Amino acid sequence: MAIKGINHVALKVRDLEESRKFFELLGFQQSGHSEGMLFFAVGEHHHHIALLEAGAKARRPARGTTGIMHYAVTVDEEADLERLHRVLSEAGYRIRRSIDHIASRSFYVEDGNGIMVEVTYDVPRDEWEFPENPLANTKPYPLPPEHSQ
Repeated sequence: MAIKGINHVALKVRDLEESRKFFELLGFQQSGHSEGMLFFAVGEHHHHIALLEAGAKARRPARGTTGIMHYAVTVDEEADLERLHRVLSEAGYRIRRSIDHIASRSFYVEDGNGIMVEVTYDVPRDEWEFPENPLANTKPYPLPPEHSQ
């Protein structure tokens, strides 16, 4: 038996309504709900993200602790990166940085609950600058500065 992918990520959030707005801006559809929880998906999968409301006073994990550093969502076209960068910036979300990982190009945005999300475009393998180890090299990836915060 072999793992074939990640089924979903479950996150504790302070505010489900804030999270709903964020995921809808990214293009996710709400696929379900239960007491204190929302579920979101893209495509036909039952859910890719599960959210559990931890409450407004929930503390963020402190630096120097273990846990998820960020998670990534993938777009089909590189042009979608610029569009989502603009949409999220204009909606007031904090864009932390953009980077060319050689195998992918992306930007990092903090959602309204303080969780870091990487929005990424996978570069076709035949375009990798360092095919033997593409993840060991990075360089700046300029997105329009008028949308950065």
